[in-house]
Amino acid sequence: MKENGISKSSYCYYAKVMKEPDKYLQLRENVKKIFTDSKYVYVYRRIHAGIANNGDTISEKGSGGL
Repeated sequence: MKENGISKSSYCYYAKVMKEPDKYLQLRENVKKIFTDSKYVYVYRRIHAGIANNGDTISEKGSGGL
């Protein structure tokens, strides 16, 4: 692990995490669709409203991070 510059526990953690599927994949695709449909002008509040209109729930801060 010294050649990677990280500890063994960090390496094992990231190796495990990378094998798991992304739990936000469908939501990320919805955000991309909303953003491209808006001709790339929507900000996180409008994207949050678009997600809510589709029936999904996410916090406003969460929609900004996706």
